[in-house]
Formats: sequence, C-alpha cells, structure tokens
Amino acid sequence: MKRKHFLLISALVAWIFSIGMMLIPSGFTSGISTVPPTDTVNAWAQFLGTNLFAIGFINFFSSRSPWSGAVKAILWGNIVLHVLSIATDVNAYMNNIINLQGIMQGTVVHLVFIIGFSYYTFKKSTHDMSAAKTNG
Repeated sequence: MKRKHFLLISALVAWIFSIGMMLIPSGFTSGISTVPPTDTVNAWAQFLGTNLFAIGFINFFSSRSPWSGAVKAILWGNIVLHVLSIATDVNAYMNNIINLQGIMQGTVVHLVFIIGFSYYTFKKSTHDMSAAKTNG
C-alpha cells in the first residue's frame, strides 16, 4: 500500500470515529465506560471528536504531498498520538474508568496505526533512494 492510501484510510477512520463522538457522544462513551456517562464526559468526547476530525483533515491533505520533512512530522505526530492514546487508555482502565472491552478495542486500533505510521516514517522514500543514487 502506498503512503498516500494509508493516510487516506487514516483520515477516513478519524472522520468516522470523530463524527460519532461529536454527534452521538453517549453512543461512544457508554460502550467503553464502567459507569453511565455524564454530560461532562459526553462534552469531552465531543471536544476530542473535533480534534480527531482535524487530524483527519491533516492526514487527508498530507496524503497528496511529496515526501518532505513536513510529511515526516505529520507521520511522527500520528505515532505520538496513538502511543499516548494507549497510555491514556491503560491509565483509565487501571483507574476503573473504562472497561476491558474499551481498552481492547482502542488498543487494537492504536496498534494498527502505530505500525502503519511507523512503517511509512522509517521506510526509505523513493526521494531518498533517488538522491542516494545521484550522490553515490
């Protein structure tokens, strides 16, 4: 799969999750929470949904960009996002805020994206390879 396709898929997944979080936050929070979600929890889910929607736009527009330091920064940012999300989920689970189903669903999605973004971050790009052939 090409980097541009991976970024497009990541944008679509971000948009799907974020739209659900913004429009029906209780549908998102009630399935993973150990207690019924409050209005405050749902408002935070909506806020998180807006951020996730924006990340989807960043990934979407960067999917069309040639390899550059900016694209690498976007890939790194996505790795950091998913690593910190796993850490946050584990902390929430350990403090009995989210249930086992919630942490397992989130962890699977986060790990898939960590692997994918890491692959494209550390993969030698065509640009790097052609520059090496020219200089070497």
